[in-house]
Amino acid sequence: MILEYIILLDVASICIMLLLIASIIIKKLYTLKSSKIFIALIILTIITCVFDILSVRFFDEPFPVLEVFKYIGFIFNSLYYICRTSTIVFYTVYIFELTDSLKNIMKKPILFILIFSPILVCYSFEIMNLFNHAVFDVGIKNGRYYFTTGNIFSILLYVIPSLYFILSSYVTIKYRYYFTKAQIISIFSIIPLSLISFVFQFISKTADFPKDSVILVELFATTLGMVLITSTIESASELVDTNTGLISFKRFNKVISRKINAKSNFSIILVEISNFYKIQNKLNYSASKEYIKDISLVLKKIAKQLSANAYSIDDGLFALTMENSDVPFYSAISINDALKKVYRKEFIPETKICIVCLPDDINDRDLFIKFIRNFHTKFHFNNQIVYYRELKNDKSFIINNNIDVILDDAFKNNEFEVYYQPIYDIKNKSFTSCEALIRLNSKNYGFIEPVYFINYAEISGKIYDIDSFVVEEVIKFIASQDFYETGMEFINVNISISNCLNLNLYNKVVELIKKYEISPKQLHFELVEGNDLVNHEKVHETINEFKNIGIQFSLDNYGTGYSNINHFTKAPINTVKLDKALVSNSKNQGMDYVLSNTINLIKSLGRKIVVEGIETKENLDDFLKYDCDYIQGYYYSRPIPKNELLEFIKRNKGVK
Repeated sequence: MILEYIILLDVASICIMLLLIASIIIKKLYTLKSSKIFIALIILTIITCVFDILSVRFFDEPFPVLEVFKYIGFIFNSLYYICRTSTIVFYTVYIFELTDSLKNIMKKPILFILIFSPILVCYSFEIMNLFNHAVFDVGIKNGRYYFTTGNIFSILLYVIPSLYFILSSYVTIKYRYYFTKAQIISIFSIIPLSLISFVFQFISKTADFPKDSVILVELFATTLGMVLITSTIESASELVDTNTGLISFKRFNKVISRKINAKSNFSIILVEISNFYKIQNKLNYSASKEYIKDISLVLKKIAKQLSANAYSIDDGLFALTMENSDVPFYSAISINDALKKVYRKEFIPETKICIVCLPDDINDRDLFIKFIRNFHTKFHFNNQIVYYRELKNDKSFIINNNIDVILDDAFKNNEFEVYYQPIYDIKNKSFTSCEALIRLNSKNYGFIEPVYFINYAEISGKIYDIDSFVVEEVIKFIASQDFYETGMEFINVNISISNCLNLNLYNKVVELIKKYEISPKQLHFELVEGNDLVNHEKVHETINEFKNIGIQFSLDNYGTGYSNINHFTKAPINTVKLDKALVSNSKNQGMDYVLSNTINLIKSLGRKIVVEGIETKENLDDFLKYDCDYIQGYYYSRPIPKNELLEFIKRNKGVK
């Protein structure tokens, strides 16, 4: 019977790996260096399969036994061995790159030689075999050529690659926290599959193999392992952010962990489009998708020019990374300039950029991820490019970067305090009310302005606790004899719109009013303007619930966002507070006409008007000519503690 080589599994391997490459190209999963090494590994495996097939096809039917086929098959089989050894090298390098170990190895020549010298022995045997046939030769069985192996050299060509599988396993286990369980399984799957196939195919190619059919299974086992790696480590969900097409935050997180652990010199340019949400909300769905796509294309282009990788971190937040610790400032400038050209309608992107150099700036992964989140939500500077090293010693940076801990400590250590700013009643010519304002005097950081913690409190949900604290302090004050002696009629308390929808706050207010036995008319709430996404109908329903028990509402900061004319006319509010921006622009040409008509509109709706931000006598005179009801600002008093407020009211009774 004629010896037959069954190549179906090699053919299947080629088909599978061609599909893998097609999928990678279509999904553009080739940005990272590790992904490029993996692609090279796939291509090399395909070439290995081709040589494996060609090496035996010349020995199979219908070819006659000719001397020329012996030499052709011999050369193809030699190329197969060389390529197969190379796949082991690429696989090992791939694991090294995934764990960021390759750089460290390259920096240590002795370690590099120690690791890669065994594979050079394999290459030496394979090349020498062309002349001495020490690894394999060609024999004749049943009238056909076949390969003879079985000596010590051929065994080494299987043993040495196995050592690299063991080395890869060790590195994977050492850095196992870089991978998920599924990824670790996919890495390890290739090892038993390949080892079993090595043994099987090695035995099947010996002269004493008892069967007349040899199944080429070795590379198919490798292919199965690579399919598993593709579905986990090199998957689209792992590598690509579907909204932008940039590399995902999931992969960014792992890359940063590896770089910090390896103490690699690594630079990150954080880029945030500060008005991203505002632009997106003003565009329709199609235009919004195109806008995101254009931003991504710009970042990809710049990343290519800088030999960097572009990541999508969050909506409107991106990062470019590169393998050095000294990012030229002009690179950040070029990013900023390019993004400014991506605009829709009248909306031009406002950017803030921060350059971070690892490991000099930050050497802890958790601290760095925390900084990124804070950079995205807490740091407010537009159209600036800064280095992290410039920020880290700035008090505002320190506060912003630790605001979560600061707020927790503030609640725990009673570091919050309510200040009050008197409000002048023009008609009664006296201070009949005041506004309650939250202040934070941290034991560790000193006095902290609300601008540093209110936005974060909104995002984190801690605004409910802050509002609750202020409401209770104010109600206790209203219930006191001190408040009665001031002669004030009510106190205004700022309430965030999100808390206006919170039923727990309503229940708490009702409970406190009953507990301290105050009149609900003595408590007014001010809604802070500026949330475009609020459900106005729900807000109006909640306001009416409060009004039913006697609490009145004001609209704060009129002229900055909430005052959509449709919602404004329907809102069940009693008072409107003109934003201080209108005061500062009152001298601008045409502003007198705008203010006059705005005030007339508000008064026609039966609402009272508070003008805030009055700082000078000139400001005051400008607004006394309008039909306003109340004046608030530094001209009369800054926000002051309760004891100072009592002195102020006592001192200014009867003063016009």
